[in-house]
Amino acid sequence: MKFTEARLEQAIIALLEEQGYPHHRGDILDRVRREMLRKPASSRIVQDCFKVKGEA
Repeated sequence: MKFTEARLEQAIIALLEEQGYPHHRGDILDRVRREMLRKPASSRIVQDCFKVKGEA
């Protein structure tokens, strides 16, 4: 079985959902088309990703 871009995407979605981040398809989000991510959500994701070990 080949590991394709689609399988990688699904694996990342599953991993993020296990971490408590919900997945929403971009084509059904209620948003201004020029916005890529909602600012509060993207800010929290970035902060969590770059949290320093030992930091609360």
